[in-house]
Amino acid sequence: MLPNIKRFFMATLAMIMLCAVSHVPSAQARYIHHHYYHRHYYHYFDHQIERRLPDRFSYIVIEATTGYVLSSYHADKQLYPASLSKLMTLYLTFNALDEGHLSVNDYVPVSRLAASQVPSKIGVIAGSHIRVGDCIRAITTHSANDCAMVLAQAVGGTERHFAKMMTAEARRLGMRNSHFVNPTGLYNKQQYSSARDMAILARALIRDHPSYYHYFSVKSFTYGGETFPNGNELLRSYPGMDGLKTGYIYASGYNLVSSAVHDGTRLIGVIFGGRTILSRNRKMVQLLNQGFARVRRIRLTTLLNAQDAQKLILPAQRPFDPGTGEEIKAGPEEDSNAPSPRFQPMGMDTARTEADSGDADYNAATHVGHDGWMIQIGSFYSHRTSEQALQVAQSALQGVVSGTSSIAPLMTVHGIVYRARLSGLNRNGAVAACRILKGNCIILSLE
Repeated sequence: MLPNIKRFFMATLAMIMLCAVSHVPSAQARYIHHHYYHRHYYHYFDHQIERRLPDRFSYIVIEATTGYVLSSYHADKQLYPASLSKLMTLYLTFNALDEGHLSVNDYVPVSRLAASQVPSKIGVIAGSHIRVGDCIRAITTHSANDCAMVLAQAVGGTERHFAKMMTAEARRLGMRNSHFVNPTGLYNKQQYSSARDMAILARALIRDHPSYYHYFSVKSFTYGGETFPNGNELLRSYPGMDGLKTGYIYASGYNLVSSAVHDGTRLIGVIFGGRTILSRNRKMVQLLNQGFARVRRIRLTTLLNAQDAQKLILPAQRPFDPGTGEEIKAGPEEDSNAPSPRFQPMGMDTARTEADSGDADYNAATHVGHDGWMIQIGSFYSHRTSEQALQVAQSALQGVVSGTSSIAPLMTVHGIVYRARLSGLNRNGAVAACRILKGNCIILSLE
C-alpha cells in the first residue's frame, strides 16, 4: 500500500512541475527542469547512498609560493576528484595554447560523444563547432562536461589518449596519488586523486599559465541565449577569492579547490568530500582564515626547518628569454627525491621590476650591481626577518654564488613589507642561486 501511495505522490509532483514548465519560455524551462531534477531527485538519492559510502573527507591548505603546508587532514588519501579532474583538462589545454597547437579563437568540432555527455552541460550540438575560449569559460563557470570532452578531443584526438596524457602530466607534476580515465570527472572507479595532488595542480596552473588564470574568476557565462552562473559561490562572497573549481558526484561528495590572496600572500585550499555545498564552503572559509592568520605569525625558523614544505615538488620552469627583462620564478628540478630546501620564503608579494615597483626610497641603480641581475628571496613584515632570510641564503650560496644583500621596502595598505634581495649577479649566477635555494625565489633583470 505504501509503495503505491509513494508512486502516486511522485507522479502528481511530476505533473505539477511539467505544467509549471510548460508556461515559461524554453530557456527558462530547461533551467527549471535541470535544477529541480538535480537538486531534488539526485540529492535525495545522494543522501541515501551517502550512508553506505566510506569516509571521503580530506583537505589541505598551502602557501602558494613555497608550497608550505599550513594544515591538512588525510591529504594523500585517494578519493574521487569529480569535476576537479577538469583542472587537468584545462592545464593540458593551456599547454596546447602556449605551444601554438590551439588558439582561444579557434573553432573546434563537437563530436557525438561530446554532445552526448550527461549534465552539467551547455548543450552543444554534434556536428557543430564551438570556440575554444567559450569552451574554457563553460568549464570554469558551469563545469560543462560536453565542453570538457570537446577540448579533450581537440588536444588529444581521443578520450582514451587524452586520459593517458592527463595521467602522464600528473606524474610529471609530482601528483603521485592520481589517475585519470576521462576529462570530465564523471564516475569511474579507476579515476582518483587526492587533496595534496589537487593542490599541486592548482599551484601549477597559477604558476605555469598566469595569462589564462583569469578564466577561473569569471562570474557567469552566456551561450545560446542562456546564462550560466559560476558554481563557486565563494567567488562572490570571500574577499580575495579568484578561483578555481568545484566538483560533485555522489561517490565523492562536494569537492572544492580555492585560491585567495590577502596582503600579497596567496593560499590554495582543497576540500574533498563535503556533505553539502554550504558545509563545504563554510569549512573552506574557516581553513583559509586560519591559514592567513598562521602566515602572519609564523616564525622564520619554522620555515627553515620545515620538512613538509617541499612535498609539493614542481618541475623546472619553462625556458625564458633574458633579453626581455621579464621576471621568472625558478622552481626546483623535477626530482621525487629532492631534499627539503634550507630556506623557504614566505609571504612573497607579487614580483615586479624596480622600474614599476613604485619605491620612492629605493634606488635600484645603486643595488643592482655590474651584471644587472638579482634574486628576491622573499617579502616579510619584519626588517629583522628579512635580514635573517638573507643570512640564510648567503650561507647556502657560500662558495658558489656571491651577491650583495639589499632590502627593498614596499608600502602596502597593511604597512611596510621588506623584500630580501641579492643583487650584483649575472644571469647564470641568478639561475644557479635559485636552483640551490629551491624555494621558488624570483629572478629579476634590469638589463
